[in-house]
Amino acid sequence: MNINLNTATAAEIMLIPGAGKRMAHEFEEYRPWKSYAQFEKEIGKYVEATEVARLAQYTFIPVNLNTATEADFMTIPGAGKRMAHEFQEYRPWKSQAQFEKEIGKYVDAKEVKRFWRYMVIQ
Repeated sequence: MNINLNTATAAEIMLIPGAGKRMAHEFEEYRPWKSYAQFEKEIGKYVEATEVARLAQYTFIPVNLNTATEADFMTIPGAGKRMAHEFQEYRPWKSQAQFEKEIGKYVDAKEVKRFWRYMVIQ
């Protein structure tokens, strides 16, 4: 289970093992999440670093297709360096349809849809 830190409901957050109501509140309070450095800082106020890392493994922060670095793209499960390169190559991104067309040249429709889940265009 990977939940979007910026859009998950309290109920979805509470599906994370051991998260509870307090963490659901904290996850929502610090929105919008921009980076895991921010997550580590803010959630680290309440729990130890090992617990922050454990909670983070159940989450993701959407990556901005137009500004993300290769390192940002590498946080997407299964992306790899080749896809990070392709994500950067087609900038500027203007729409989901453009993403589906261009990335669909490299992976099947199911994988395009999975990648899109981790993206935003801003």
